[in-house]
Amino acid sequence: MTLGVDYRVFSHFAIGLTTGYAHTTANLANGGDIEVNGGTFGLYATAFGSGFYLDTAVTGGPSGYNTHRTALLGSANGSTDGGEFNVLVAVGYDWTKGGLSIGPTANFPI
Repeated sequence: MTLGVDYRVFSHFAIGLTTGYAHTTANLANGGDIEVNGGTFGLYATAFGSGFYLDTAVTGGPSGYNTHRTALLGSANGSTDGGEFNVLVAVGYDWTKGGLSIGPTANFPI
């Protein structure tokens, strides 16, 4: 699930907030399982006009997983927690003709 909200500050500049959550499970043979959880939070902005645009985003959040499986002489369990941090800058230009939009884009993930 991902949610976001934008606010147009000026006629050619907007900012926004985003958040997301993911939960996945898998059943393994002999009663084992894997459970994964992750969340993100972020800020983004866009400046645009006359076909040109500049987009930026900063996102990150926690994640973790737990495992349980059958192993030699019993069971094996594991868990870990971590996080991620992402920065993106993208610039481009769009030519439009009716409903078609095409143009070059350069992305710089950091």
